[in-house]
Amino acid sequence: MADSTVPRQLRRDAQENLERVLEHAAAVFASGGLGVTLADIAAAAGVGVGTLYRRFPDKDELILAVYRDKMLATIGKVQLASVAADPGAAFRGLIESGADDFASDRGFRDLVLGGLTESLGWARSGPPTALNEAIDFMNTSISGHLAVLIERAKAAGELRADVEPTDVQLVNAAVQAVVGFSSTSRPGIEKRMISMILDGLRPRSDADRALPTPPALTEEELGRAVRSSAGQRR
Repeated sequence: MADSTVPRQLRRDAQENLERVLEHAAAVFASGGLGVTLADIAAAAGVGVGTLYRRFPDKDELILAVYRDKMLATIGKVQLASVAADPGAAFRGLIESGADDFASDRGFRDLVLGGLTESLGWARSGPPTALNEAIDFMNTSISGHLAVLIERAKAAGELRADVEPTDVQLVNAAVQAVVGFSSTSRPGIEKRMISMILDGLRPRSDADRALPTPPALTEEELGRAVRSSAGQRR
């Protein structure tokens, strides 16, 4: 009679190998961003590149496996903020926690702020599918919850009336630019910038303090701008 424990042991070993690869991939992406190679990740995990390719035929699949849960957690965080009792404090907390998340994980910063498009297609045999769908779902979900939070913060007198969700996304991009170039020389300096920006987003009674033209970007315009910017950096 065949020993039924052998296949079970093999499955357990395969699962442990997968978990080790994902753990090391997360660490490599966090420190080096999405521009690292599968060879870099395989070396960190102590496996051959061929082993990595058998489990993840292209880099997109590995990125999705590493960041799927974090993407869903981010959606949940914005959703909770949108129904918080104090929308002003929730808005500030969302900006600050986002800065912390991105500062500690360069790969997640690349993914959320559009740098992902630089890595899409590097090792793919076909068109992008699951990863793009996951990003689209995350962006659409976050925009919806963010719009609710902004309107509630306006109604509470915590945000100026002319702030739009796309303005907040650009604020996040600006904060993360500071995170990117100051992380080694002055970690945490982005908190200073956040305070200055949030002060500028508070309501103003003076009509002369209205935001200048042009108006806020639409979601479509913002998406085009992000894709164009990423394409220019490739």
